[in-house]
Amino acid sequence: MRKYPNYKQSGLDWLGEIPSGWDCKKLKRITRFAYGDSLSDENRNGGEVPVYGSNGIVGFHDKAITKAPCIIVGRKGSYGRINYSEKACFPIDTSYFIDSTQTKCDLRWLTYFLSILRLDENTLDDTVPGLSREWAYRMPGLILSLSDQQSIVRFLDYKTGQIDSFIANRQKQIELLKEQKAGIINKAVIKGINPDAKMKQVGLSGLGRYQRGGK
Repeated sequence: MRKYPNYKQSGLDWLGEIPSGWDCKKLKRITRFAYGDSLSDENRNGGEVPVYGSNGIVGFHDKAITKAPCIIVGRKGSYGRINYSEKACFPIDTSYFIDSTQTKCDLRWLTYFLSILRLDENTLDDTVPGLSREWAYRMPGLILSLSDQQSIVRFLDYKTGQIDSFIANRQKQIELLKEQKAGIINKAVIKGINPDAKMKQVGLSGLGRYQRGGK
């Protein structure tokens, strides 16, 4: 990621310096949060349109209420949770959504930006957690050129893709090691650790043969 020639203070301690060509305003200056719509389970027609709740996809329908792509922000329950859909979708009324009718920003860049705002740290109600749209609008928003946004997206997509691939490979290795561990335990418990010991049938199909004698 290239460095910019000049930087300035953003006015926020946690944000620090920003490139001199950028500006820091309230979030409502760069996007609006639209309310999702009501759609009960029995009214979902099982089409190809993903139905989003506050925690991700909760079903499918035959009608979308957003443009593509779209950001879905949890409003109730898993409030502040950020999801991104490449497809037009149907966010239900436990969520907000942002598509090209709600912002002029690159939606991938805005997804990354919203993810660092920690929108899940404010709630309207102690018993039913919820994200206040007016509270979110008072959060800081960055104003920068569309070309800068797109450059950041290309960089982050590449870097996060590398990390996701590394994590996936590690998870496969972990699963293989777990299988190896289970196999070693199984073999040692049932057959002992003397490879030359004689074996006999125990009459249990799940156990097979076990070691006879410890020498």
